[in-house]
Amino acid sequence: MGYKSGLPASPHAPPRCLEDAPFTSRREPHLGGIMNAKWLLLWGIVLTMSANHSFAQWTQVGSLSANNLNCVAIKSSGDIFVGTYDGGGYRSTDGGAGWAYVLDRNNYNVYEVYCLAFAPSGDVFAGTYMEGLLRSTDNGHAWGFVSGGSSVLPEEDVYAVAVSASGTVFAADYGDVYRSTDGGTTWTQVKHSSNEGGGNAGFTSIAFGGADTVYICGTSDYFYASTDNGSTWHAPVSGPTKAPYVLAVNSKGTVFAGTIGGGVFKSTDGGSHWTAVNTNLTNSYINAIAVNRADFVYVGTSTGVFVSLDNGGNWTADTSGLTHPDIRSIAFDTLGHVYVGAFASGGNGGLWRSNAGLPIELTSFTAQETGGAVVLQWSTLSEVNNYGFMVERSAEPTSDFLPVSGLIPGHGTTIVPHSYTFTDNPPPAANAFFYRLESIDLNSTLHYSDAVQAEITGVAESSTDLPAHVSLGQNYPNPFNPATKIQFTIVNRQLTSVKVYDVLGREVATLVNEVKEPGTYTVEFSAKGGSASGGNASSLASGVYFYRLSAGNYVATHKMILMR
Repeated sequence: MGYKSGLPASPHAPPRCLEDAPFTSRREPHLGGIMNAKWLLLWGIVLTMSANHSFAQWTQVGSLSANNLNCVAIKSSGDIFVGTYDGGGYRSTDGGAGWAYVLDRNNYNVYEVYCLAFAPSGDVFAGTYMEGLLRSTDNGHAWGFVSGGSSVLPEEDVYAVAVSASGTVFAADYGDVYRSTDGGTTWTQVKHSSNEGGGNAGFTSIAFGGADTVYICGTSDYFYASTDNGSTWHAPVSGPTKAPYVLAVNSKGTVFAGTIGGGVFKSTDGGSHWTAVNTNLTNSYINAIAVNRADFVYVGTSTGVFVSLDNGGNWTADTSGLTHPDIRSIAFDTLGHVYVGAFASGGNGGLWRSNAGLPIELTSFTAQETGGAVVLQWSTLSEVNNYGFMVERSAEPTSDFLPVSGLIPGHGTTIVPHSYTFTDNPPPAANAFFYRLESIDLNSTLHYSDAVQAEITGVAESSTDLPAHVSLGQNYPNPFNPATKIQFTIVNRQLTSVKVYDVLGREVATLVNEVKEPGTYTVEFSAKGGSASGGNASSLASGVYFYRLSAGNYVATHKMILMR
């Protein structure tokens, strides 16, 4: 268990970590398309403004310029962890300005950290050279050895580690994949390498595609998928033509594989069939791959970062200011800023950040008609460099949009939720109109939301005693701990339900499920105690959750964040 010289298994780069697992492969409950109704909510739970995307300047972060980085992982709290090629592991709690040496040679005999992952409990896992897998239960202050001893997980190289939303841990060593359902205490071997003993044997990447769906790949072991949490594995019907090395999954379940020499492949059927997606991708050797919450795909190569805004249909180089372009890992913070770990001669690759984050993260966008007027309401969970909004209207769903509002000021860069409203008085010549939001960055870049349709009836509500329309409000406070309140309004006596889901679409709580009279109601979702069922969140980990109101034909979903 001594020091190793030279790079690990891949001939091009050490295995990558997964960014902020369990949220690296998020799948959201699908709610359908645009609804042609009197009250409308954009489909999808997190609605990120589509962009005329512009790339910002890369800048080197903090005091890690003397290190080559194998992996970068960022917690939802903002804490940054990095694993280096020859200097152990570091943690920053201030956005990269200062760093603490948390996984060192003297205390843990750790020289090289290959991969990092976070559990829902907050535990941190680190795969290392020759020391196996280590775990910290106190955010990196102290570490314990998971491998070795009575554990079936060998005390050797761990190239990949990932934790699902339910807390199941998967780790890949030199030749096999292991699974732990108790947070890393006990392990079961679930996949054996077909090439153990070969020069590039072993699995190098692990990703999740939803509840119980796991994907693994390696430069010699190719690709396998499991739909039963790793109990059985299936090879693709037609796979990538080159060896897959790194994996990522977008919110719709599309799997992307970065290969050694073949560029990027994608699969829309769970890994059974694959298609090459390499238009304008000028480097076919992929060291890292990641998908942000807008489903933009980023890859790291020896010649810099490439980005696809259309699921791999086209790639654009993003290298402005990146003086060390050999990129080995990619991660995103809560504002959508991109972080990459680089290699360079002399060991000074360092950590780099691009401020081309997600401009707007919408949690809702509704168009409500009453008496011929249309009230538009939208809420943001976060904003980046947001100068303001303008509302646009069209008689067509995809073209001919014209502004109908003046500038509605935004809030710059913020992670505090904000709500906006605008009332339009459309001409009476049509029965329906489509609306979209145009947001303007501080650098004048424009971004557009999807369109929402409003059906114009011109009939005002006849009763002032009953609610005017069905609605679901944004929870408050948000983020929350220990409790948050959710307000909703219904207009008819009907069966009404309010349920909470995790990022994989699994129901975790039922807050309301009964016939309700017309009116406005408030329910509480609490983390004070008890089980998650029935409105308590005490058994839930920090992270993103969604709550959905179903009342007759009306369905609306908003996003909320539990922060412990």
